[in-house]
Amino acid sequence: MLVLGCATKPKFSANSEIATAFNPYFSDTSKDYVYRTKITVYGNELNGILIAKKISDSIHRVVLTTDFGNTLFDFEVGQNTFTKNTIVEDLDRKIVVNTLRDDFRLLFREKFPSSNIEMTEPHEKMTYVCVDGRNRYRISYSDKKLISISKGNAKKDEVSIGFQSENDIFADKIEIEHFNIKLKIEMNRFTQ
Repeated sequence: MLVLGCATKPKFSANSEIATAFNPYFSDTSKDYVYRTKITVYGNELNGILIAKKISDSIHRVVLTTDFGNTLFDFEVGQNTFTKNTIVEDLDRKIVVNTLRDDFRLLFREKFPSSNIEMTEPHEKMTYVCVDGRNRYRISYSDKKLISISKGNAKKDEVSIGFQSENDIFADKIEIEHFNIKLKIEMNRFTQ
């Protein structure tokens, strides 16, 4: 009789109770979040200054302007609501508006209830997995700081948001990358 086996590095998980992953960024109503932003879509670049502000418990206002102050778009984004205040004609395409709406909803979402937590190493890197309908979210922390949020389905990720920060209040660098279309948004904290 021959017995063969293989072992993998053990994963730690907590499947017995529901935990909540939190996104601490963009949650303070008293702050304006200002970023120098570069949007690259199918080889074309758009640069400007993005200002985001939480204006109520569930709504954020996000405005992208050129360096000269011309408004490219102005949205009010909630998890269940969306208002397009203004947008330049070249960007006012349904697919563009819907993609930006979904990206900002993901970026501003504060809570992700999860019944599945995976830890690669205890207290170093932890990933929460949240399933909401057909969407699957993975929220990853390293040393208790949020480092990424990914959204996709059971088979693959469609979009990923990466964070770099010195603290848990303000993300210094944010990178939104799509895997099904050629769209990347890079945001660097604007310091004067």
